[in-house]
Amino acid sequence: MEEILLFIVLGLGSGALISGISLGVVLTYRGSGIINLSVGAMAMLGGYAFWALTSGKIASLPSAAALPIALLFVLACGALVEKISGRPLAQFLDEEIFAPLGMTDTVAHEEGISTVNHRAFGYTHEAGRWNRTDQDQTSAVLGDGGIYSSIDDLAKWDAALYDERLLQPSSLRAAFTPTTHTDDPEIEYGYGWRITGETLWHSGESVGFRNVIVRYPKRHLTVVVLTNRNEPEPYQLALEIAKTVIG
Repeated sequence: MEEILLFIVLGLGSGALISGISLGVVLTYRGSGIINLSVGAMAMLGGYAFWALTSGKIASLPSAAALPIALLFVLACGALVEKISGRPLAQFLDEEIFAPLGMTDTVAHEEGISTVNHRAFGYTHEAGRWNRTDQDQTSAVLGDGGIYSSIDDLAKWDAALYDERLLQPSSLRAAFTPTTHTDDPEIEYGYGWRITGETLWHSGESVGFRNVIVRYPKRHLTVVVLTNRNEPEPYQLALEIAKTVIG
């Protein structure tokens, strides 16, 4: 179970191979967000990758050069969790993370199955006006996206990263240890977290949404900025908010 929770909370766990790529490497691959593929490409590549993973033919997948790395990693995450747990990804998330932490306003959305209460839709500024540009078939794929939450629920999730409700201390240490260098010498990458000085953070964007979480674990301070608009980028705003507390 610890291994599966690593997939969800931090990315992908270690100890398995996809075409010779260690899933520990996947954890530290900072380009693992899904790329904008056409629906046709998604269906073709996704169908093949999912079949290969779930049928036990992991070793026969094409190399990373043959499939978009980002797509393969995202599909692998959802497919492996479902295969190991024997449950649909949305059910696993709810039973192992959301429900135990009391995250009652968080859902891994499945069209026609689940409902997002008090849902905020995404907007993009175009030609002087804000137009609704919400999720599409490639921007909200479970494993990479499609999870709706709230500030209150994210505070509960953040609190669980300080104790052992989700992960063992050794797993948390691994997640927050610099492993990969980035193009910016001030930023390193751990297991799904950017590490800058005393902060652990990550930003994310989708169609009509831009969000960021910045954690100061030694201060027990976390700033989360959720926006349902395509601009501006919220990272600097989160830092400014933190300064009002830190001084």
